[in-house]
Amino acid sequence: MVKLRSKVYIISEKICREVLGLRPGEKVLIISNEGRDQLTIAHSLYRACAVLGGVPVLMVQPVKDMLDFAEDSVIYALRSKPDVIVSISKKKLGKDRFAMAEPLRTPDGRLFDHIFDYLYGGLKCSRAFWSPGITLETYERAANVDYDYIRRVASWLYAKLTSASKLTITTPRGGLFKAEIKGRRVFKDDGDIRRRGSFGNIPCGEVFTSPVTGLCEGVLVFDGSISINGRTILLSSPITVEVESGYVREVRGGPEADLLRKAIMKARDKARKLMRSRCIDRSLALKYATNARAIGEIGFGINPKAKVVGLLIEDEKAWGTVHVAIGSNYEGDAPALNHFDCVMTKPTVEVDGEVIVENGRLKVEM
Repeated sequence: MVKLRSKVYIISEKICREVLGLRPGEKVLIISNEGRDQLTIAHSLYRACAVLGGVPVLMVQPVKDMLDFAEDSVIYALRSKPDVIVSISKKKLGKDRFAMAEPLRTPDGRLFDHIFDYLYGGLKCSRAFWSPGITLETYERAANVDYDYIRRVASWLYAKLTSASKLTITTPRGGLFKAEIKGRRVFKDDGDIRRRGSFGNIPCGEVFTSPVTGLCEGVLVFDGSISINGRTILLSSPITVEVESGYVREVRGGPEADLLRKAIMKARDKARKLMRSRCIDRSLALKYATNARAIGEIGFGINPKAKVVGLLIEDEKAWGTVHVAIGSNYEGDAPALNHFDCVMTKPTVEVDGEVIVENGRLKVEM
């Protein structure tokens, strides 16, 4: 039982007020697992929602990896179209087997393979946040932030990326990577989930985009952490990833590089298995298999209280870091079963020749 006025409860109430802007009578679906930290956080959010006049429901399902399916009962609950959806998971929420077999279509023709994404990103009738792998220690530190400040930094960086055409990332260990981002949408995870259709993480604090499909190449050197199949690994030695025409060509390094390489192959093979079992359409399965190697995201950490600790939900938010994801992107034109975030700690980033991050320091102008 979470006590009122405990630290975790106070932070959850702050999130309900400042992040969600929760209104009396709103229906809130909270999905969690039987991890001690996750259930503590989920229950504190449940109590805070109830105290503020919301109508919360808390569901607990078995732990899910990135390639697992969510429980059917969870998917059915999501189909009730709650006003707010929260996932406080030990690993992942789990995939939607129904929507993967028969994608959900919006009135404007966009397709979604998960009801969760469909509600906030498609119909825009719900708002949501998710916290895969969240621990109580991270929640009580990195979620207890000045949300107004993070929103101002996010707006500055959003403006820089929205107007940019090209992006270059260099790192002290020899990385040199170039990407075309002209015309791509830019997203802010700034702790503002007060409008229908808005979404993000807790802890928040990143600005991210997807490079133009096929138009990025070079060498990426990761020295922070990697996240594969719901597991975050704090790197003991760097991983070098060679990219050609938008796809990973080679992964080099020690044992951790081998894990990343095998995870990419597993995602590719999972897509082929689903095709053979006729769980999904052949053409979609082939896209999933191909895009298991795609560069799907470039993101910037802007949370001053976040650290690289070996927990992806926090690592990718750490101030001045950059993370690049292998797998699915946020434009929907490179679907994949995987999305493996990889973090670099001291990058230098230029957008159209202007340095916006220098050796891990954001050059904020506000």
